[in-house]
Parts: sequence; C-alpha cells; structure tokens
Amino acid sequence: MMFATRSLTVPATALLIAALLGGCAGGQRVSSRDTLPDWVSNPPSAGGHRFGVGSAELGVDESAAMKLARDSATADIAKQLQVSISSTESIHKELLDINGDQRFSQNVEQAVISRVPEFRFSFLTLKDSYKDVPHARLYVLLDLDVDKEAQAIRRRISELDDEIESAGKDLGTDQDVRIDDLRRISAVLIRIRERDALQERLRLFRPGSPTVATMTDLDDLERRLLARIASVRIEIRPANGGGTDSLGTIIAVELTKQGLTVVENRADLRIVYDFDLGVIRKGGIYFGQIHGQTRLEDRDGSTIRSFDIETKGVSVQEDQARSRALSSLGGKLGRMIIDTLFARNGKDSASKSPL
Repeated sequence: MMFATRSLTVPATALLIAALLGGCAGGQRVSSRDTLPDWVSNPPSAGGHRFGVGSAELGVDESAAMKLARDSATADIAKQLQVSISSTESIHKELLDINGDQRFSQNVEQAVISRVPEFRFSFLTLKDSYKDVPHARLYVLLDLDVDKEAQAIRRRISELDDEIESAGKDLGTDQDVRIDDLRRISAVLIRIRERDALQERLRLFRPGSPTVATMTDLDDLERRLLARIASVRIEIRPANGGGTDSLGTIIAVELTKQGLTVVENRADLRIVYDFDLGVIRKGGIYFGQIHGQTRLEDRDGSTIRSFDIETKGVSVQEDQARSRALSSLGGKLGRMIIDTLFARNGKDSASKSPL
C-alpha cells in the first residue's frame, strides 16, 4: 500500500474538549494527611507520561467530588497537550464542494463529524489523592501514559486504514445508487474523519514526531464518496398522486440550490409531500408558514422515513415572507435526506421525526 501525508482540519481545542470526557482507571484512594502533598503544587514529571492535578469541593457526596476532581485533572493534562502544540503550524483541510455549492457540503460535513466516535483516554490512571478536611477540598493526581496512548491510537488508525481500503474497493462504480449503498458510503466517510481526528490527537501526544502515514488516494476516495452522495437523484411528488404542482416546482428549485439533483424519473430517492403554504399579516409584518407531512421513499416506493415539517419566514413584504419560508423548507428537506443517509438503523416506515 502506498502512503503519503494528508492535509486536514481538526481544531486542537475541540479534540482536547473531547478528551475531557475520558475515563480513568484506578480506585478512589483517598488519604488525609496533615499537610498538602508536594504534588498538589509541584506535579511529578517522567518521560512518556503527563500528570494532571485537579481538585473539587468536598460535599455530602464524596464520589461526586471525586468525579469533579478527576475531570479537573484531565483538563489539566489536556491543557498541557495544547501548550505543547501552540507553536505548531496549523493544518488545514478545505471543505470539498459538491455540485459547486458548499451548503450541501457543509451539511454532509456536520453529519459526518457529529457521528465520529467520542474519544476517551485509555491509559489514564489515578496516581494519588488527598482529602483536605479542614478546607473541605479533595485533590487528585492523574497519570496519563502517553506512550501507551499513542500506541493504541496508532493501532486504531491501522484498523481504520484496513476498513477504509476494503470498503473503497467494494463500493464499485454503479451509477444507480440505492439507500443501502449511500449508508455504506456515509459509514466510510465517518471512518475517514475518525482517522483524521486520531491522527491529530497523535500530534498532540507526540509534537514533532512522525504520524501514521496516510493512504495516497484517501483524499481522492473521499471526493469520490462525496460525489456519489451528490449524484443521488431526487424526485419531488405530491401525496395526492398528481403531477408536480407549483409548490413542488419551488421545492425542486430550493433543493437544487442546496446542491441536490432533482429529476422527474429514474430517481434514487423520492420526496412525497403534503404541505399547506400560507401567509398571514400581523401589524404590518408578514409571516409565511408551511406545515405538513413528508416521507422519503426509495426507488421501489418503500417508505424509508416520515417527517412532520414546519417552517416560517418573516418580512415586511408578503412575497419575501413566502420566499423565506420556502427557502427554509428546502434546507430542512436537504438535512432530512442527509440524516436519512447517515441513519444507523434500517428502514423505519412508522417513525415520525419533527424537523
């Protein structure tokens, strides 16, 4: 397998915040001594380790204080890691356009990122703790084994590389895209971003040291996957079974603005709608309102998901209020499609998801 360096954007602060939720092993060893232990103000140091000190107010629930103190100590370690890369050059990954419009790209990007598994430290242990009874304060000392953590991250990256490479070979080039194909594509995109996040964490743990090499064609694979999602053909159809009405035509225009491809036949997915559009005036202000139901069907006519939708638009001009409500509707329908592609469950014809 050929490898090369990949450019990416994974904000260090976001990565560190995720790490704050990491668990730590070890029992709640609490000791009460006459004086504060030296590590409270002078944490130890050792090669391949990071030590964090945290504290919390002692209350009725000592276990809750222990958790808060551990969280504080984990934040201390995360801060040290952030400082370690403060002078490192920023790494950027430009947002990929889909059909020349970034709005759909941004929605896909958000859907992917929101589904990347949360990172937790695997080798964070409780080294010591101290209960300052006179001042009702609990102190803890945590020890992060950076070497073991980095090794675990490298192993996971290697596993992801194997999964991504295998999935990339199985995707094929069939122009007809089914919902199951799209969900497999979305799963690969999530793995790619999980790999990006782990790669950046590896930089935090070992600033300046080589990271895991990336598959040469990983950027190309990601573009191809996004292109497959962008190639999805959407048909708009009213629930009464008739032809596309004026509202359907406007919906089609709004979805096209989102970067989606709207067709009249041979669709991969079908939006069946039953909406009411109205405009009311209150005190010189117009309120455009759309409410109703829609369902997303596959090419065989089977319902994938059902939704209740309501959108509004406000303006001093009636046409503008109506236009804003329709624009909001287009955005919600676009997100509905993306959420369906990234849904972990199979078809759910009975579900009702408010948007």
